[in-house]
Amino acid sequence: MKDTQKSASADGIQQSDIDAVTNRITALESAVKTLSDNAARSSGAGADTTARLSVAAEALRAAVERGVPYQAELAAVQSLGGEQKMTAPLEPFAASGVPSAASLSRELAALAPALQQTVHAAPGETTFLSRLEANAQNSFASRRSTRRPVTIRRPRSGASHSTLRAPTSRRR
Repeated sequence: MKDTQKSASADGIQQSDIDAVTNRITALESAVKTLSDNAARSSGAGADTTARLSVAAEALRAAVERGVPYQAELAAVQSLGGEQKMTAPLEPFAASGVPSAASLSRELAALAPALQQTVHAAPGETTFLSRLEANAQNSFASRRSTRRPVTIRRPRSGASHSTLRAPTSRRR
């Protein structure tokens, strides 16, 4: 500071001018520090977390679609505040990955015969739909058996086309 005073007096600058500039620099430094602290507090909490959650959720979605284990991705989404009710169905498959559509279809094909036997083996339980189906089947079966067969007569050798008529059936 003494060097500044010596050079200032040699250049014709007064001490009051130097003090004013020093005070302004100190005020600017303080303002910059305050703004910097406020910006760090506000951006660190909300916007950054939302962006991180979005990226983690996309990584989780990609892992689920590929059918690979996704323990790390699920943990990241949950630690960033992902909703528990949305991630709960994924937890049982995190270690092994979600089964592929092909493996699920093989399992269903293996279960289909047993499911059909179960459906047809419970005649004691009658639901509205089962009664409706049974009535429809009976109705169609009785119509088939009560119809008279239609016979088409061949024209005699001397008959003309104008005298030929198609038999008409009367429904009641």
